[in-house]
Parts: sequence; structure tokens; C-alpha cells
Amino acid sequence: MVTQSDVARRAQVSFITVSRVVNNKGNVKEDTRERVLKAIEELKYYPNTCGRGLHYNKVNSIGVVMATTKEVNIHGTYYYNELMIGIEQACINNACDMLISMLKQYPGQEFDYLKLYYERKVDGLILVSSKLSKSQVKDIVTRNIPCVVIGERFDKAKISYVDSDNRNGIFTVGEYVIQLGHRKMAFLKGMGSHGHAVDRLNGFNDLIHKYQLNIPKHWILDGNFSVESGRQALRTLLAGDEIPTVILCSNDTMALGVLLEAKEAGVRVPDDLSIIGFDGVDTCRFTNPTLTSIRQPLIEMGNAAANMLFHKVKQPDNSQEIRIFPVELLPGGSLKDLRG
Repeated sequence: MVTQSDVARRAQVSFITVSRVVNNKGNVKEDTRERVLKAIEELKYYPNTCGRGLHYNKVNSIGVVMATTKEVNIHGTYYYNELMIGIEQACINNACDMLISMLKQYPGQEFDYLKLYYERKVDGLILVSSKLSKSQVKDIVTRNIPCVVIGERFDKAKISYVDSDNRNGIFTVGEYVIQLGHRKMAFLKGMGSHGHAVDRLNGFNDLIHKYQLNIPKHWILDGNFSVESGRQALRTLLAGDEIPTVILCSNDTMALGVLLEAKEAGVRVPDDLSIIGFDGVDTCRFTNPTLTSIRQPLIEMGNAAANMLFHKVKQPDNSQEIRIFPVELLPGGSLKDLRG
């Protein structure tokens, strides 16, 4: 952990001078102030704002950092809520507090995912669907920051992570759909920057290659996990000369958008179009028809991530822990058997 003494040595000033700059108190020459600020930036020093952390070097709290975009707010969604239930259960069992940070990303902006830890407000971090920069990955590894990531994989770096079997899940369910007689299949992607969105698309591509499916390029549609992107996807399909018999969506929210648009457009589900989502949200049970989905065990994933983090906080080391959870088909009325 970087201290004010480290900053003082880098800037070649006294500890007191660094303290004056950090607290914006006392007289400091402008060129000296600039040297100190430069050293702070280079060393990534953050003032320790927690008294307990100063004294005991632990604050008995973990941070959960979630990134969203201006188009999609995951706070309050089923995905977020289920993960948080699992994390909260682990926190209760370990008598630990939890701080939640919601970061909304805009084009060209880079998140400071590690800020809570650098400021010593938390003993470790759970990062959900993060897009870490190379420098942040390096910091986590070289500084041995207690950290577990959910929804992204780091096979080339010693960062622990929890994920579901996204790629194989899409592939396996796709094989089942083919067995039901479907070969005209569309796929609605998630945001390309998210690891699980890429894995799900790769699973669909695996399906295309194994079964040599003739899928038009415009049947692989862009989405961003929102209801509106699901609605827009169906509008795009309906504008073509032919529509598929089934559309696989990278999450349930987009699948619900497809279902809503189908009702307004007079498309019968599943007679004209079958719809499959991903996540297995409770809402799937209350649509008409009920939504077929691929369920990932989010509560278990959140719980596992938190327990992995507590282990790292208690026994700091650079070892990488990995947990991959299987997914399962959640049957619903939105998938039709074409075998007659």
C-alpha cells in the first residue's frame, strides 16, 4: 500500500509537505505542490479516509463495484439483485459490511474500479462485468489487491473470477433447439465489451460451424441488454424477406423486448417465432406465453465470489481461483417443437 512517506520520497519533500498538499492546508510553494501532485498520480496514492483502517489496516468491509452504460442501468435488475443476495449472505456469515459503487460509463471514459480499495474504505473488491484496463490488471496482480471479478475471465492474468458456462450453455441449448426442428435461427448479441456477451456469441458461432447452418448475416443482431434493443431487433427481422423460426437472445430483458414487439406486430409466439432468453429471471414465469430461458445460478455465483474474496483478505497471496457454474434450460411456452 502506497503511503504519504512514499510520496514524499518520490517528490523529494518532507512528510509534512505531502500532508499539507493532501489536506490543502498550510503554505506550499506552487512548484513544490506540483511535484507532490505528480508523485501522487504516478504512485496512485489515495488518502486513507477511514480511521479504523489507519489503526488496524483493516476496515472489515468489502466493496462491490458495478459498471453500467447510459443506455442500460443494471441497478435493480434481476441479474444485479440475485448476485447481491448471494454476496450479502456471505457478508452476513462473515460479519462483514459491504459498500456498493455504481459507475455509469460514457464513451471515452475509463472507470477507476480500484478507488474504494486505494482509499482504504474496503479490504477487498468484487467487480461485476468490469472492463479493466491493462494498468488496472497490472495493479491488481503486482500489488496483490484482494479482488474477485464476476462475469469476466482473466486466463492470462492471475486475477480470480466467477462466471457461468456461457459459451457451452448457448451451444447446448442451440443443439436442443435444432433437435426440435429449428434451423432458421437468429441471435441477438449483448454489448460487445462484456465478456459473457462475447462468450454467448461464440457459443452460437460454434453451433453454426458444427451444424453448418446457413444463417444470413443480418440475423445476427446487435443488442445492449435493454428492452428497446430487443424490440428493435425484431423490427429489423420483420423488415427482411424472411424471418427465422427462433431467436436466441443474450439476456432475458432483450427477449422480453422481442416478445413485446411481436405482440404489437401481430407475430404469434411461438407459432410464427420462438424466443429464448438468457438468465432465467422471475419475469419469465409471468409472460404470455412464458419465456423459455437459459438459467445461470446468480445467487450461488455471488456467494462464491464473496467467499473467495474473504479467503484472499485473510490469506493474501497471488494464487488465482476460478469458479465456472453450469447453466440449465428453463422451459417455457415461447419455444415450439417443429417436429410435428
